[in-house]
Amino acid sequence: YAVSIKYFTSADPCPYKRIDYDAYLSLIEGGELEIDKKHIYFNQHEADTISERIAAAFIKSIYPVKTGLDSKGLSTQLVLNRDEIAERFQLHRDALKKHYASKTLDRVLTKFAYCVQHPICVHDILRKDSFCNLLFHPKMLGYRQGEEIAVRLLLSLVPYSRPLLFKGTQTLVETFNEYAAHVIRFESEVLPAAAYFLPKNVDLEQRYYMQLDVQFALDIYHLFAMHTKATFLLFTIDKEGRRSVCKRIEFTQYEQDIKYKNLGIYNKEESFLMDEADACEAHKSKGGLWNFFSG
Repeated sequence: YAVSIKYFTSADPCPYKRIDYDAYLSLIEGGELEIDKKHIYFNQHEADTISERIAAAFIKSIYPVKTGLDSKGLSTQLVLNRDEIAERFQLHRDALKKHYASKTLDRVLTKFAYCVQHPICVHDILRKDSFCNLLFHPKMLGYRQGEEIAVRLLLSLVPYSRPLLFKGTQTLVETFNEYAAHVIRFESEVLPAAAYFLPKNVDLEQRYYMQLDVQFALDIYHLFAMHTKATFLLFTIDKEGRRSVCKRIEFTQYEQDIKYKNLGIYNKEESFLMDEADACEAHKSKGGLWNFFSG
């Protein structure tokens, strides 16, 4: 996948910050999934500031990460290669300390070193990754026509912190589109803004809110994520009910070089979604995520 995270102020069409990388998924024998991140760019260039190099070192230490999958294709939330992560971090930590020296850097590296040595902290890595949050979020929930299902979505938006919880509804909005995909939409409730996003010297009488909108395009044959777009809004509401957007974060994820695109002409009977009368027998033969990986 090509992944891009862009940060905007107000309604400005140009982001003031962006992070781009390629994410690779590989199924390992025994039901393990390996996730790797490569070609990491900050504001469209390789890491050059100290903060960017620290962030890049952490990413290169953590990834590739291996996790187990259950029968539904969801992560077991267990990291299976903790020793490899600890070894990689040792190398990147030594490289950073050769070029930089400060008490702040020492504190950051000491804290991260503690995390990679303790299983609970390492297993929390996937929960603090927006890519993994969206990849493993349950998407197909047995929708009926026009039905909205109440769900919760966890999304990591605050660096190195636990993900935020968004309550909302999830709907099947398109059965098929030009990508031969089913499109699922999650729309959160309007929630009080997390403290992290509040402006400095905030007016105590001014209330800030946040909302999340996510669209998942799923492969019609295996319901595996093809494209994902998430939009986070921070805004105020005036007395007339009009919104004024203060900040916007856009997460986009597009698949690249996927071989199964060449399966041929779409066959309705081979999709997961079909007329109710046809569904029972056809669904008995579906292998879902495992067929997608194994062919």
